[in-house]
Amino acid sequence: MLVMLDTPVRINELINIELQDVKENEIVIRETKTYFERIVPMSRKLKEQLEIY
Repeated sequence: MLVMLDTPVRINELINIELQDVKENEIVIRETKTYFERIVPMSRKLKEQLEIY
């Protein structure tokens, strides 16, 4: 849920995020509406929560 609130990703993009898509301070969105890969910045809070998870 925090990913949806903290980043500009669509629901279908969120569903398709894999572990290897999460980098140090960003998330790589591979399956997008326009079929182009894009990089979304990740906040410190989100990064901390993902590390806990």
